[in-house]
Formats: sequence, structure tokens, C-alpha cells
Amino acid sequence: MSERSELLRAGAKRTAQAADRRSESSEDYALGIPVLALLVLAVWFATGWDIVVALVVADVLFLAVVPFVWRYSRVVWLHLDWLIDPVPASR
Repeated sequence: MSERSELLRAGAKRTAQAADRRSESSEDYALGIPVLALLVLAVWFATGWDIVVALVVADVLFLAVVPFVWRYSRVVWLHLDWLIDPVPASR
């Protein structure tokens, strides 16, 4: 087998693995939507500004929170899952 075909095969394999990893991590971003919604509502109720202004301000505040949401979203979802559907204790 030629060196070029080996390189192409290895590159295709890495691309497929990256696509699998990307699809697995998509649920990580789902926690950002409720956090952003809560920020918008908090800014809107606290200030009484127009909803569009509150959305823009909440978006800017959300940018500061994104690293924490991204890092801990899987942990939060696991705790919620265990709270809603506890795993029975093994005997």
C-alpha cells in the first residue's frame, strides 16, 4: 500500500472520530439556553427596561458565564437526571 493512501485513510479516520465527538458534545450546549433565558428575565424584571435591551444586556452578561456553563453543564444534567430518576442501590 502506498504512503499516500495510508495518509488519506488516517485522515478520513480522524475526521470521522472528530464528527463523533462533536455529536456527543452537543447536549453540553443545551444548558446555555435556560441560563440565558433566566438572565434575560432577571434583567428585565429587575430593571424594567424594554425586552430587547434586556436581551442585549443579558447576552453580554451571559458571555461571562459561558465558560462555567460549558464546563459544568454535563455535571448539572447528571445531577438532575439522578434527582428525577434515581439509580437503585446495588445489593
